[in-house]
Amino acid sequence: MFSKPKFTHFAPIKPIMIWDGDCEFCHYWIIKWWLKTGDLIVYKKYQLVASNFQDIDEDKFREAVRLIMPSGQIYSGPEAAYKAYQMASKFSFLIWLYTYFKPFRVLSDWGYQKVADNRYQLFEWTKRLFGKNPRTPQYYWVGYLLIAIVAVFLIATLFWFLLKTKS
Repeated sequence: MFSKPKFTHFAPIKPIMIWDGDCEFCHYWIIKWWLKTGDLIVYKKYQLVASNFQDIDEDKFREAVRLIMPSGQIYSGPEAAYKAYQMASKFSFLIWLYTYFKPFRVLSDWGYQKVADNRYQLFEWTKRLFGKNPRTPQYYWVGYLLIAIVAVFLIATLFWFLLKTKS
């Protein structure tokens, strides 16, 4: 499981989301967050800024995204995402749930770790479901969902027809 450092003595002037610049999945979703938060948060690859935070080991930046606030407070993994959404006035209830409802926090951390462990495969799925450009999503999943619904309907109809002809 990823670690959760809580504070740095090298606080930035503006909130900064630090992510793994070698990860295409991370890059895709950082763009999605940036589209929601705009200039409220600075987004930087850890490879470029890790040395600015001398009290945080570089390995910590490889584990999970880190949102570092001007107060020095650090949010990690899903908590960083939820805090970013709160700052953008979107889905503000998520940070509250994460903070005060332990089952939600445990599930979020577990899910985040599963995504981190499988990010290369999930990037392929992300492109298939939403398209290659995060700025102009294509929502291919709607088509896949419709195909699945039609398939279930056709199979159900076939079974109904077979049962009807046997009786």
